[in-house]
Amino acid sequence: MRRRWAAAVALVLASGCMEFDPVGPGGEAYFVLLLQSLNPGPGTAPDTLSVSGFVSHVRGAEFTDETLRIGERAIAPAMNPFGFRSYSDTLLFSPATLAQPRTVTLPRPAGQPLAPQEFLFQSAARRGPETLTVGAGQDVVLPVEPGALTAAAAEPIEERWSVSLLRGQKSSDIAATSPLPRSIVIPASLVPVDTASEMDVVVRSTKSLRASAGGNVYVDVQAHLRWRVRIAP
Repeated sequence: MRRRWAAAVALVLASGCMEFDPVGPGGEAYFVLLLQSLNPGPGTAPDTLSVSGFVSHVRGAEFTDETLRIGERAIAPAMNPFGFRSYSDTLLFSPATLAQPRTVTLPRPAGQPLAPQEFLFQSAARRGPETLTVGAGQDVVLPVEPGALTAAAAEPIEERWSVSLLRGQKSSDIAATSPLPRSIVIPASLVPVDTASEMDVVVRSTKSLRASAGGNVYVDVQAHLRWRVRIAP
């Protein structure tokens, strides 16, 4: 089952047209959804949420509601020749508001509802300004709101995150398969050694939800958090 879902999500990531053969179990409704948030956190730029997904029922059952809803935002489906209902949109939110919890409501097939039909989404986000200043030789501390992805009848949420640091011509990376902490501490020993006085830092957080009771649901939530770190002498 996990391999089937992994293949489905890879296709969502690689192709916007989503013209491929069904990969779900025969006769069951299934839904694959990818939410990618950019720039969430305090600042002047809007929070951006990129939405990609598809829903299908191999036996061609009708849907009592075909709309995907994220909070108060509604996304109508586009049909393709293979019978998939695909969803794609880019939603803009006021700065720092994606860290607030929102209910995501999935399309509802007739006769066999998806499980979960709803789940709670809260993007990972910065806690504090986008620009930080640290002294040379000091640890870098990134304040983070870990976010949330919760649903009934789901398997345990899988989480992973990484940090990329770029200073001048030098770079370094950190990765972990664990919940995102509220403060990411980058030891001074991992700060790239370069003459540049500023460093770009990107945190990528991923949470994955799977459920297979009454249909099959796979949700992948990704957040990209950016900081500019000034290195003081």
